[in-house]
Amino acid sequence: MYLNFSLPVSTFTGILQYGELLPYALVFITTYLLVSSFINQPGRASTLPPGPWHMPFIGSFQLFTTASHIEVTKLCSKFGKTFTLYIGSDPLVVLNDLHMIKEALVKHANVFSDRASFKPMERTIKIKGSLVFENGTAWKARRCVVLKTLHNLTGNQGNLQQDINKEVGFICQEIEKLNGQPFDPSSLISIAASNIICSMSYGRRFSYDNQSFRKILTNIDKVLHCSFVETFLRTIPIISSLPGINGFRKAMAEILDFNLDMVKEHKATFQSGVTRDVIDAMLIEAQKEQEGTELVFADELIARSLFDFFGAGTDTTINTLRWALLLITQFPNIQAKVQQEIDDVIGGSRTPSMDDQRSMPYTMATIMETQRYRVASPFVPPRCTNQDFNIQGTHIPKGTQIWVNLWAVLHDPMLWVNPGSFDPTRFLADNGKRVVVPEAFIPFGAGRRICLGKKLSSMQIFIFFTNVLQKFTLSWPSQAGQPDLRGELGLTLAPKSYSIRAQSRHSQKPIGS
Repeated sequence: MYLNFSLPVSTFTGILQYGELLPYALVFITTYLLVSSFINQPGRASTLPPGPWHMPFIGSFQLFTTASHIEVTKLCSKFGKTFTLYIGSDPLVVLNDLHMIKEALVKHANVFSDRASFKPMERTIKIKGSLVFENGTAWKARRCVVLKTLHNLTGNQGNLQQDINKEVGFICQEIEKLNGQPFDPSSLISIAASNIICSMSYGRRFSYDNQSFRKILTNIDKVLHCSFVETFLRTIPIISSLPGINGFRKAMAEILDFNLDMVKEHKATFQSGVTRDVIDAMLIEAQKEQEGTELVFADELIARSLFDFFGAGTDTTINTLRWALLLITQFPNIQAKVQQEIDDVIGGSRTPSMDDQRSMPYTMATIMETQRYRVASPFVPPRCTNQDFNIQGTHIPKGTQIWVNLWAVLHDPMLWVNPGSFDPTRFLADNGKRVVVPEAFIPFGAGRRICLGKKLSSMQIFIFFTNVLQKFTLSWPSQAGQPDLRGELGLTLAPKSYSIRAQSRHSQKPIGS
C-alpha cells in the first residue's frame, strides 16, 4: 500500500541501479523527503478516476521502477480497472480492462488515436517526422507510405523469407562454432533482426563485423532501452545538459545523422519509378511536393521516420526472441514437442517457410504464449483524447493522456487460466490440432495505431525460432543458477542478460554441464 507518503522499495531499486544517474536521483529523493514532511496532498477537484497519491511535480512512484507494469497492475485491486496516475503534474488515465481498451482504441478510434504530447520530452527526443509520436496529416501521409511499402515488401514472402532464413543461417553458423559453450544470444539476434530492417529501409545489409553498423545498433539500444527514471530525468532542463544525460542526445543525433547519410546516398542513385526500399518510397512522394508548401518528406523528416520504422521492426522482435530462447530452456518438455513438430513438418533438410505455420499448431501456440507471458510492450505508447468523452461511465476531459496496460489484460485471471504459468496449450483446441486466438490476445495493441511492424515481426519470430530449434537443442547452464524471468522495462520489456548452451541436433556430442 502507498500511504503516508511512503515510497515503494522497488522504486529505490529501480533508481539505484543506474550509476551515472545516481547523484541526480538522490537530489530528487532528498527533495521528496523534505517536501513530503510538510505537504499534504490536496484533494484534486476533477472528474478523472481516482488513483494513488503522487508527488507534486514528479508524479506517481509506480512509474519509477523497472517493473512499473507490475506495480501499475497491482493498483487494479484497490482502484479498479481504470485509474489516474501522474507524470510530473500531468494526469494520465490507465486502462486495464480488455473491453474498455477495445471500445476506446477500436470503436472510438477517432477520439483515442492521437498520440499524447509531453512537452518536456520533446526537448530531448525529436518528434517532428516520427511515425510513433506525431499526429496530424503529415504523420498520416508518412505512415501510409511506410505501411504501403511494408505491405509490398512483406507481400513478396518468397524473397523476404529467403532473406530472413539467410540471416538466421549466419546466426546458426556462429552458434555452431561455439561447440556447446555458453553464449548470450542477444547480440546475434539483434544484428540479424536489424539487418532485415536495413534491407527494407536502406536496401542493403551489413556484415556482422561492420563497426559503423554495430555503433548504430549500440546507439539504438541506448535510446530504446532507457528506463522511465532515466527518461524523466532527461526532461528536466538543468539535468538534461549534464554529461551523463547528454549521452542520450548524442546517441539519438548519431542515429539521425546515419539515416540522413543513407537518404542522401539514395538520392544520388535514385531512379524515378523504381522502389528499392522505404527511403525510395518516401523520395517518390518528395518529388510530388510543391515549392512553398510545408514539406512532409524533407530529408531530415525521412531520417526521423526511419528511426521509428527501425525501432518498430526490431525491438519487439528481438526481445520476443530473447524471451523465447530463455523460456524454452526452462521447459524441456515443451522444447521437445516443438522439435518433434518441426521434424514432422519441415524435416532437417529444408528451411522453414510461413506456409508451415498451418501445420504447426504447437509451435505457433508456444510463440503466442511467449508473447502473452512476457509481452514485449506492456504499455502501448500513450494516446491522448482529442475531445471530452465518456466511456463506460468514466468522463475523460479533452487532452488527457491515455495509457493502455497490455500486461494487465494478458495476465488477467478473469481472462486466462493460471496466467502466471507458461502454458502453450491455452492456445490449442481439437486435441492440440488447431490454434485458437482468444479475444484477449492483443500483444501488438489494437486500433489505428497498432504496431506497424506486426506482420514483419511475426514472420521473423516464426522463421528464426523454428530454424534454431530445427538445428539445436537449447539448455540452461547448470552452474548459472535460476534465471531471472522478471525482465526489465524500458520502452519495451527485455529479459536481463543471460547465457544458454546450444547442442547441435546432428551431433552426438553431449553438452557440458
